[in-house]
Amino acid sequence: MARSKKDLKKDAAAEGAQRKGRTGREDTADNRDARLGDDKKNTSLRLNRKTLKALKIRAIEEETSVQRIVETLIEDYLSKVGTQAHDPE
Repeated sequence: MARSKKDLKKDAAAEGAQRKGRTGREDTADNRDARLGDDKKNTSLRLNRKTLKALKIRAIEEETSVQRIVETLIEDYLSKVGTQAHDPE
């Protein structure tokens, strides 16, 4: 017997609730980094719509986040040009 839309929505909500921690947010890699004390700052980028879509799809395929891909690319670039990220202390 086919399940009703209402039952499917309930199942999806329950599944999402299982993935959420005490904060009520889904336990993603970025949320875990924040809990572990990574001192990261926010920035924003304006990307072409097609570029961003391709980047999001690639992140899903690689089971990572857009943030991690961008950060890795930036770190690789800085390493290549001989500049290291410095933590001001």
